[in-house]
Amino acid sequence: MANIHAIEDTHRPLSNIINSYNAVGSRAGTMSFSLGKGRQPKEGLSPLQIPIMLDDIYENMDIVDDAILKVRDDDNNSNVDIVDLFDNCLHEYIDFKLEKRTTLAFDYATKMMVRRYIERKPEVKDLLS
Repeated sequence: MANIHAIEDTHRPLSNIINSYNAVGSRAGTMSFSLGKGRQPKEGLSPLQIPIMLDDIYENMDIVDDAILKVRDDDNNSNVDIVDLFDNCLHEYIDFKLEKRTTLAFDYATKMMVRRYIERKPEVKDLLS
């Protein structure tokens, strides 16, 4: 967040956070919400509050200068989807396993990237439409 200033107190999470930053005189800040792994079963982030937070983020784009969602597949911790809410772009990470003293072959890396793109192509088309 940048250029933080007081906003209308809507008693919603984002206005409370921004106004708290403003109350202490902060002009910039960073927020991060996450679910950690623990022993207790977790329900996840509130499905009722997430759309409200997203609406508030879009309504306060003069303060919120970057908003990214990172969604991790519960079954496969290496699978992370990153959605930039302002740029409408997706990022993908591919893990390459290398033996000691070997290099990553360009052809192999390119084939893996093409394969991943083909798998995600419907999502990319949906994002662009």
